[in-house]
Amino acid sequence: MVGQWLRRSSNGSAIVFLHGVLSDGESCWLNENGSYWPELFKAEKQFEETGIYVFTYKTGFFSGTYRLGDVVDNLKEHFRLDGLLDKSQIIFVCHSMGGIVARKFIVERRSDLDKRNIEIGLFLIASPSLGSKYATWLSPLAKLLGHTQEDALRFSQTNSWLLDLDKEFVNLKESGDLRIEGKELVEDNFIIFKSFIRRQVVEPFSGAKYFGEQFKVPDSDHSSIAKPSSASSIQHRLLLKFLTDFLEPAEENGKLAGEKSSQIQRLSAGKANSVHGVSVEELSINDFAIGPIVKRYSAFNLARSYADCFDQFEARALIGKINDARQQANRGDDNTGQIRRGKLPDAGVVGLENFWLEVFEQAALHGPRMMASVLLSVDHPQLTEAAREERSELLLHLLRIE
Repeated sequence: MVGQWLRRSSNGSAIVFLHGVLSDGESCWLNENGSYWPELFKAEKQFEETGIYVFTYKTGFFSGTYRLGDVVDNLKEHFRLDGLLDKSQIIFVCHSMGGIVARKFIVERRSDLDKRNIEIGLFLIASPSLGSKYATWLSPLAKLLGHTQEDALRFSQTNSWLLDLDKEFVNLKESGDLRIEGKELVEDNFIIFKSFIRRQVVEPFSGAKYFGEQFKVPDSDHSSIAKPSSASSIQHRLLLKFLTDFLEPAEENGKLAGEKSSQIQRLSAGKANSVHGVSVEELSINDFAIGPIVKRYSAFNLARSYADCFDQFEARALIGKINDARQQANRGDDNTGQIRRGKLPDAGVVGLENFWLEVFEQAALHGPRMMASVLLSVDHPQLTEAAREERSELLLHLLRIE
């Protein structure tokens, strides 16, 4: 069981390859001609800043009582250790049971993902969302071997584990609490005797359940569908199209004009303090809209770095500086939102990182201008590079809000 970065992320997004049952992180994606899907993606220049992470978990004929829940726990710990939970966008590319693992992870970790404002993409490849009839037929053998993973893939009204997961995921997706977008590919043929056996391992009703415009890959079977032979294969091209749409959403309210548009263009091309000719210090709090509430943002690197740079007494004093800066931006407005010190937790009890996360949460409720006040009023020469880059990304996001 291992998670491996094929390439680190430099833009806050990462694509995660999750294999299926009785497979691994290499053979699942490896075509007989030597083409390896994660490497095909790595060669795409337009996504050269997107991280690539390949995860392998324990699954085999003799994996015994190693349950799907154990796989999800393993994935969670690797994500934590390898920095995936610090990303703003995670795109799962999942074959077969890998899609179930990903959905169970999302449902279980919904609170953490929501708190961190992580957006989720799901590219599901022949994933049996409702189970597989072939797994049902193999259920006696699975029970004989004590294979709990295969048993969980059964298509049956008595498979309460999978049916409950389906309901929980649908409810989460429809709630809008997390941004979850997806694409589903389904197989065309059975693995052997393709001319005689018409039923697929994962049938369309189970493999195309959650997202519109599902696609059946011509002449594919349950194995070959995850092994594109080249960059021109339809599976690979559909993945690129999905990622393009997911990573580059349309800007709110059409084109941004004038000086603000120029600031965004210059900010989006830069990093840390130097933002393509515009330093963070050149921005004014008045450049940002007063409202609405900032619903999605990432400030974990900033909170961590602030906690390292300021003690709890300095942190409390900085809240006054932040509120003063926000008040100056709206002179004469008695209704200007403020960060209420009395509602902030005791940093000595919850820790400074959680203190700063609460500051950001309060600021977000008062809109982009209040949050910009936090970002522009607090600085320190020892802020980490990751924190400075996150600040620039967040300022760019706030400038886009009208």
